[in-house]
Amino acid sequence: MKKYLYLLSTAIVIMLSACSKEKQITKRLEGTWNIDKYEGTYTSGGQTFPDVATDAGTFTFKEGGTGNAVLKIVGSSDQTFDFTWKVNDETITITETQNDPITYEIQTNEKTKQVWYNATTYPSGDVETTKLSMSKK
Repeated sequence: MKKYLYLLSTAIVIMLSACSKEKQITKRLEGTWNIDKYEGTYTSGGQTFPDVATDAGTFTFKEGGTGNAVLKIVGSSDQTFDFTWKVNDETITITETQNDPITYEIQTNEKTKQVWYNATTYPSGDVETTKLSMSKK
């Protein structure tokens, strides 16, 4: 009986710490973040095409899981869009209206600094990676 009580207590502690981590990330994200650096690659047919940009725009995270973004694209006008967001463990999922959600692994979660990473493999075998380094405004 003591063994089962110990297992139950351990499970509850793990669940509570996971919830508090999600709350901590959520609270830290609320506000506006500058995308200091965007690093991306697209690999297709054995060739890799890198892309790097600095001061690439902003994400604004609002309470309740909504937000908006302004992305600065070189040689084009800024792209602005609304999105919903959700934190789950150490990932964040951003869903732009009428687009597939993108889930990023949160590599750094600090009060004034975030680093996110995503790798997507498409049915064609092409691979796209994205790394965002952000600071709070």
